[in-house]
Amino acid sequence: MRKLREMESKIIVLTVESCSGCRELKKKAKGNVEICDINNNGRCAEIADKADIRYVPSAIMIEGTSLKKCDIEKRGDKFYVICDGEEIEV
Repeated sequence: MRKLREMESKIIVLTVESCSGCRELKKKAKGNVEICDINNNGRCAEIADKADIRYVPSAIMIEGTSLKKCDIEKRGDKFYVICDGEEIEV
């Protein structure tokens, strides 16, 4: 799989502090994507609402004004965001 080209889109991983999977993801994160707590950041809460996010962690790709839900996979001790067959390590 190819890596997402960061200049073409922005990836945000939406989390909440009470989520154990979110806390694990944050501990392992390499800084390749923005991680944002929807309970502590109004902009991220708005993105979650617009993208109709029902669970966390969730990944969103932002391209201009469009939002697209992406998958998050854990492989071993690493997390990946996958959108349209492309991936980036969180």
